[in-house]
Amino acid sequence: MPPNRPAQICSLHPAYARLLYVQLREHGVDADAVLAEAGLRWTELASDPRELNLATFERLILATQRRYNCPWLGLELGAYGQVSVHGAVGHAAISSGSLRQLLQTIAQYGQLRADTFAFAYHEREQPNPMGRLDVSERLELGAVRQFMLEAVLATLMRVLETALGNVFATMRVDLPFRAPPWADQYQRFGIGDVRFGSQRLSFYFPPELLDQPCLTADCNSYELARKECDRALADGLQTALTQRVKELLHAAGDGALPELPQIAQQLHVSPRTLMRKLKLEGSSYQGLLDAKRKEQAIWHLQHSKDSIEIIAERLGYQDTSNFSRSFRRWCSVSPSEFRKNHLS
Repeated sequence: MPPNRPAQICSLHPAYARLLYVQLREHGVDADAVLAEAGLRWTELASDPRELNLATFERLILATQRRYNCPWLGLELGAYGQVSVHGAVGHAAISSGSLRQLLQTIAQYGQLRADTFAFAYHEREQPNPMGRLDVSERLELGAVRQFMLEAVLATLMRVLETALGNVFATMRVDLPFRAPPWADQYQRFGIGDVRFGSQRLSFYFPPELLDQPCLTADCNSYELARKECDRALADGLQTALTQRVKELLHAAGDGALPELPQIAQQLHVSPRTLMRKLKLEGSSYQGLLDAKRKEQAIWHLQHSKDSIEIIAERLGYQDTSNFSRSFRRWCSVSPSEFRKNHLS
């Protein structure tokens, strides 16, 4: 992945990486080796609530595809998980009173599970009455674009089926890519009309389906889940400074990463104030810097032929042994071992 792609600005909930890990093990794939290739460890992934940036998730998907030959893996992953894997968003969706309310809930809160995408619900009366849920990509998804779009499709269909049963013979789905060789896999969802080559992923519902009551409707559960989603959205707004620091670190590209005083100057605060505010958001400059260095180190080891010494120097390490110790702490293997495992 080119270092100038802002993939670490968007993120996904770690539950989806955990779900993939379990699914791989059920298919006899060495899931721990897949995680290691992506710079992850199960012990941390299973317990760490922090979201995964898109670049990390991309490495995980590509590593999976190299070891598990299933071109429609995105459909498999999305259809595999229970609604509970989607947290409060999933609970709010299935406890909605009707399909219309369910779609409005996803549009409002879907970003909490995958802010890589933007969700929007539209409804029109003329000339052709219908409801439409649009899923738009917030950035270039690169080599994992189709995988992620198919995973979103399968996930939403799983939620819809849980809430309403299989009543989708009258609905339509538009997909923003050409029909793949495995297009017949889409038939599992009972969608009446699947079209390829559109501008975005869109779900179309006839008006008579919008008023369909959810089988799992529960107004009390809906209110509790909705309030939890609202709190999560508010918490997200309070982490704006952490996000801004991530963006400034990303803006450095493949060059030298800025030090704390430089970041503070760009944000018009003192270094001490920056450290204090980041702590209030549950982060730190050193932690964000380490995450960025890990991201760059993995990319260089996988995609360049530069020596370990040169990579360490690029990342701001004056001593290669310090870089090796940091990398082993991140990935449980040395940089040379990681590169060897990736090549093999």
